[in-house]
Amino acid sequence: MKKHITDFLKRGLMAMGGGPVVVAIVYKILNVCNVVQSISADEFFYAVILSSVLAFVAAGISVVYNIEKLPMFWATLIHFGVLYADYIIIYLVNGWIDIAIVPGFTLIFILGYLMIWTIVWLSIRMSMKKMNENLKSL
Repeated sequence: MKKHITDFLKRGLMAMGGGPVVVAIVYKILNVCNVVQSISADEFFYAVILSSVLAFVAAGISVVYNIEKLPMFWATLIHFGVLYADYIIIYLVNGWIDIAIVPGFTLIFILGYLMIWTIVWLSIRMSMKKMNENLKSL
């Protein structure tokens, strides 16, 4: 268990540097859409800190896939739930989305998660197929 906590912390800390980049991209998009023209120093500070927390949790939670005793279904469910809670809480606290948008956000999140998970699953499946073919030829 200690190894998984250490891995979570390492992954999270490596991803935290992306927080300011996320804030810059979000606020540029909000500016282009004429939603936000400028922000205060306090808003910027909290946005950077909270988006760093978002990146930390999002990267760290992938450690659930390394827990050998955890079935893939439960690891995926935990990963999905933590990511969803992480994103929705940070987005609402930062004011990046309104509570009225949560159902649409949820639908888009589910579709995006399924699409990415399917792509990863297919690529792993293809890699395994190639490895099995290589083993048969030995």
